[in-house]
Amino acid sequence: MIVDFFNKLTFSRKFFVAGFIFGMAFPIMALGIRYIQNDFAEMIAALMSDPLMWIIASAPMILGLTGTLIADIMIKIFHEHFSSMVSISGQLNGAITSFVSERELKYGAVENSAQAMANINSKVEIAAQSAARTYNIAAAAVKESKSGIEASHAIELSMQEILDFSKQIVSIINLIDTIAFQTNILAINAAIESARAGDHGKGFAVVAMEIRDLAQKSSKSANQIQTIVKTTERKVIENNELVVNHHNNLKAINTKILDLTKDVENISQMNSDLREHINEANHEMSSMVRGNDRDIENIERVKEISEKIVNAANSLDKIN
Repeated sequence: MIVDFFNKLTFSRKFFVAGFIFGMAFPIMALGIRYIQNDFAEMIAALMSDPLMWIIASAPMILGLTGTLIADIMIKIFHEHFSSMVSISGQLNGAITSFVSERELKYGAVENSAQAMANINSKVEIAAQSAARTYNIAAAAVKESKSGIEASHAIELSMQEILDFSKQIVSIINLIDTIAFQTNILAINAAIESARAGDHGKGFAVVAMEIRDLAQKSSKSANQIQTIVKTTERKVIENNELVVNHHNNLKAINTKILDLTKDVENISQMNSDLREHINEANHEMSSMVRGNDRDIENIERVKEISEKIVNAANSLDKIN
């Protein structure tokens, strides 16, 4: 019961009770000694006549009051300082909490930026792969177009050779036509001479007529062949023009494909440079994220210490 009662007292009252008990111990001990020595009456008389004994007797009260005053002053000072400490700790805790919140927001923004950079890097990688495939296709197209140009050039040469052969055939046909014409004239002259010879020239006249018929047929066939050759020559010239146009078109296509190949190569190089820059940015982002992790961890420790200070200050503030 006494212990519970003492525990319920404030610090100043505990100090007063302790001082009172401590101060009462000396006169009680003195009275006890006098009582044992049968000098109790003398001590009472001395107490009544000696001021020092009055001071000794009143010492417990003086000590209790002095202790109470000192305790109140100390508690007031402690209360003021710890109230300031509580306020400052609370402000510090609030500032740290706000800073942690802002840091977490920035950390989230950095993480989002890192994720966005990763997405961009993925898309750039896809674009680089597409550019590489396009470059391979363009290179294959350049190779095929070169083959087409070479083939069209070979066809053009073949057409030119055909034209040359056609001209030679026309020359030969003209020669055959001339020979047939001369043969026809000779046959006519032979027929005239055989007619003059009378009966002796009849057999020769028949031969001359046959030669004339053959000459006319040869001339007719030569004319037909010449017509066919000229038609063929015209077709060859037309086809040669088509081949030349096709050859020029293939050259133009080849030039465009070469330009496209250069553009794709430049795009691939730019994608490679961009991917390198993105990787560097991702490295910096990762460093920032790791730095933010360390900062937040340190700030959390400071916040925890600040909360402990606040709790300790609140506990000390309750002592009164």
